[in-house]
Amino acid sequence: MIDLYTWPTPNGHKVHILLEELKLPYNLKAINIGE
Repeated sequence: MIDLYTWPTPNGHKVHILLEELKLPYNLKAINIGE
């Protein structure tokens, strides 16, 4: 299982799309990069 730490930016979306396309299991964990 992959832990995906991301924020809604273009690069964050790319990784999310990749994991969906490859049908890999992952946990999505949103982080605030502004803090």
